[in-house]
Formats: sequence, C-alpha cells, structure tokens
Amino acid sequence: MTPERPNNRNLVGMLALVLGLTIYAGIVAWLAEWIGAMPLLIEVLFYLILGTAWLWPAGRLLRWMAAGRRTDGD
Repeated sequence: MTPERPNNRNLVGMLALVLGLTIYAGIVAWLAEWIGAMPLLIEVLFYLILGTAWLWPAGRLLRWMAAGRRTDGD
C-alpha cells in the first residue's frame, strides 16, 4: 500500500486557514480596546461570539479540503 499523495487542496486550504485565522485574530485584538470599555456582560458576550465565529468558515474550509481525497475504490 503506497502512501496517499497530498493534493493541492490541502496546501491551499492550510495556507488559507492560517492566513484567515491570523487576520481574524488581528481584527479581534484591534477591537479589544473598544470591547474592553463596555460593561462586563456585553464584553463576555462579544468574546463568546467572536471566539466561536471562526468555527463555521474553518469547518467549511476543512470539508472542502477533504472533498479532494481519493478513496480506496479510485
């Protein structure tokens, strides 16, 4: 059994994931001063939302990356 050769989707997807999360984290860090001036409950809600908002696009990207894989029957 030969090892599976990585496809270009994996490379593009990983680069997009790292770049996208870096930009996203930078934006959240930039907003931190503004968010920190709000009441504690609103601040916590913002961070809960912003802390999980990246999951949906990252999941879609990971599914797109996996769609290019070959199965044993191919």
